[in-house]
Amino acid sequence: MTPKDMLASRDVIGSILLPHADLAVDLMNMMGSRSTGDPAHRFQIAALIVFLSGVDKALSLALQLMYLADRVEWRWLTRGHKLKPGVIECRQGLTAKLNKLHSLGLDLTDLQWIVDLRNEYIHTCSIYAGYRVGIGDGDTSQFILRASGPEVSFLREPLTALGPTEIQTYAEHLTERLGKFLDGIKWQVAWALLQEQQSHLPVNPEPEYSQIADASPEKIYSLTGTLNERYVGEGLRWLRERKQKE
Repeated sequence: MTPKDMLASRDVIGSILLPHADLAVDLMNMMGSRSTGDPAHRFQIAALIVFLSGVDKALSLALQLMYLADRVEWRWLTRGHKLKPGVIECRQGLTAKLNKLHSLGLDLTDLQWIVDLRNEYIHTCSIYAGYRVGIGDGDTSQFILRASGPEVSFLREPLTALGPTEIQTYAEHLTERLGKFLDGIKWQVAWALLQEQQSHLPVNPEPEYSQIADASPEKIYSLTGTLNERYVGEGLRWLRERKQKE
């Protein structure tokens, strides 16, 4: 494969990340002001959630490409889950992805504080029953330790200094840095070799081909799964082993 034919990593990452960033910017622009007194400030956390979903997907794709280039282990990528033959997915969380890339030489941990903010907003909800420090009744205003509850607590919409410009900057820098890092591992070579190996797989293999004509959608799905298990394998195992033997 010539350099002209090779996919640019920046374009591949940008195709996933930038649409999310654009939507996040649109949401940011719906804020009236950076004040909790303005109900529109809630669009900011919605924007951050949308933006980080794009980051999450972009990092997943990057790590999947790194697996194809033999830079990431299958067991780590899947967290030990068994995936359907022919499918590559990253089952790690966003923080784990950032940490993995950091260990491989790409530091994107400047995003971690936004991830932590999002996680706290999404996940924090608790019930508390127990002692609290309060102020006693009367003129003395003494501290008092008194049990109370149960009470439900959760995080309301946070407010940060981030705006549309910052989101665009984060997205552009991440796309550039991640793209440059991926180009360095030459995943495109592994991609092209897999395409070549797949081109040698049989067309209309039997007995599955004869069974498809009158089969239900469920049966067709099962038959294609059987073919993938036979010829492709979990994590593209059979294709990758054929590539390594040649």
